[in-house]
Amino acid sequence: MPSCLYIKVEKENHHLQPKQPHHFLRIFPVVTYKAPPIIIMTRKIINTVKSAPYGKIIITSLSAMAQGLFASLLIGTIISTIGRQAGIPAIVEAGSFAMAMAGPAMAVSIAYALHASPLVIFSMATVGHAANTLAERAARWQSSSYRSWRQA
Repeated sequence: MPSCLYIKVEKENHHLQPKQPHHFLRIFPVVTYKAPPIIIMTRKIINTVKSAPYGKIIITSLSAMAQGLFASLLIGTIISTIGRQAGIPAIVEAGSFAMAMAGPAMAVSIAYALHASPLVIFSMATVGHAANTLAERAARWQSSSYRSWRQA
């Protein structure tokens, strides 16, 4: 007999009666699925981080950062691609502006998710822009120094 998924039929006095086969309904054969090791490890890491003293803040911040990144960089890329495909330079320009705002969007979304005051949220736009600009400069400097090091 194949393994089946059973659902317990609740009765008013179910705590008084022992569990017997007639209390269950046979639904359909069970398909067992074992999650890949990477998913199991990721769940363990997330649960470990959540149980840490500042775990909830870390998880909330990372979730908000992902939302800010999606709302700016990825949506900007999609808009820019649509503009290029349609041959409309104004849409390409709008997509470029959205992509350039990745840093401020992530910073503002993190501040908003952590329930910061309005003044802090607005100042985070400046901090995000500065961080994005400095990261671009550092990337350019690192790639140029790496090229000169490889050529030597």
